[in-house]
Amino acid sequence: MKKSSCFALLASLFLSVVATVTAQDVVRPEPKFDRDQFERAATSVARPDFLACRNTDAKITRPSDLSIEEFSRMLHGVWINQNRRTVHGLPVETDAAFYIDMRGGSGSAILIDRNNMGDFPLSRPFLISTNRYRKNARPLSMTFVNCTYQFLDQYIKVSDEVPRDALASSTSLSLRRARGGGSLREVWDQLVGAGYFNSFDMVTAKGARVSRRKVSPVQGDGLRVAVLPDGTTTDEKRIASGMEPGGEYSLPMLTGALFQITLTEVRSAGQNYKGVQMRWDGEYRGLGIDIPLGKSVQGVEQGEFLKEGNAVISAISVSGSRVWTTSECGDKNGLNAAETVSNPALSGTNLKPTLIFDRVVIGTP
Repeated sequence: MKKSSCFALLASLFLSVVATVTAQDVVRPEPKFDRDQFERAATSVARPDFLACRNTDAKITRPSDLSIEEFSRMLHGVWINQNRRTVHGLPVETDAAFYIDMRGGSGSAILIDRNNMGDFPLSRPFLISTNRYRKNARPLSMTFVNCTYQFLDQYIKVSDEVPRDALASSTSLSLRRARGGGSLREVWDQLVGAGYFNSFDMVTAKGARVSRRKVSPVQGDGLRVAVLPDGTTTDEKRIASGMEPGGEYSLPMLTGALFQITLTEVRSAGQNYKGVQMRWDGEYRGLGIDIPLGKSVQGVEQGEFLKEGNAVISAISVSGSRVWTTSECGDKNGLNAAETVSNPALSGTNLKPTLIFDRVVIGTP
């Protein structure tokens, strides 16, 4: 009996060791598509989701010339993002509005982005059925995909106009130049002058009633409170100490940028069709990020865009180092800038370590 018991024990130990070794040797498959009947849709270079991270060899299949005039018309208007963002696969409560005023090959834009604020004053005016802003003639989305951080950011175009009064009402500020049809530069200066980026009302508790407190936080100062999806209330210091892993994406944050936009025609080596190089020269401000209160930083976002059917795309698999990159927003939002290692297509280039987007897709083919 003792021998049998010892044998059974040894056998069970052996099986557990084999199971452990086998489990360690398992390689997770990364199929290029989920279902055979959708293979072409899954592997398309215009696919605006994390399949871009599996199909890193996707190429343009329906090329044609992209003109500055066509691209300018696509961009011009208002784009919003309501809860269409993930970081490391976790959804982030998002309320963002992007006002883009294009005049041919140049233009300006204001982006305001509020995370985890418990309300949606920027995007909601364009979603209610009684809104008076002219809808865009062609449904469009603009999606940014970064594989390193499993970061997906998607904006929906809601107007072919750039109504300054909507920007004024959604920020609850009396922006004289906005209501008078001033330039976006003038509107931005009034936003800054009115102190819009100096404080926000932070949610401190949710339930039957929402509690708020006015704060002026900078990333790392410990002032921010996060209300997690399950209702747990925590703070930045506890999250930093590892008490609520992933809770950093529930911390409130306010960012804004004024962009000067330039479109330039390009024809890359080996391509027999025209594309457009887009450059955004930005002035960034914000709260809860790595920018001092009341200060701004300058940065550049830029990349090459080409046509795929009726879509416009920028992709590492097509353009390599000319893909869409940013010089500041990654660092300032707490995403470490060391991505050249994880993007082999950029090795050997002089591209600085910035936030690099594996794919940006505007529209559908």
